[in-house]
Amino acid sequence: MAAKNEVFELKVYDKEKVVCDFIKYKSRCDIRIWGTVLNNYFKRRDKDLKRLIKYAKTYQIIDELEMYVELLQ
Repeated sequence: MAAKNEVFELKVYDKEKVVCDFIKYKSRCDIRIWGTVLNNYFKRRDKDLKRLIKYAKTYQIIDELEMYVELLQ
């Protein structure tokens, strides 16, 4: 989904894609925000782990995701 006006275009994704983007591009993110995103996602009741794993495989970050899941448990 995208919202667009004359100045900018804003793309909106689901929370699982955002989590994978944070993992994939972690070197570009503030570590505090990065940690907050991961912690908040895994606390949510409406998280979709199947979708998260699907994105992680697509982005080829499944090993990193598994490592973070182990650390957060």
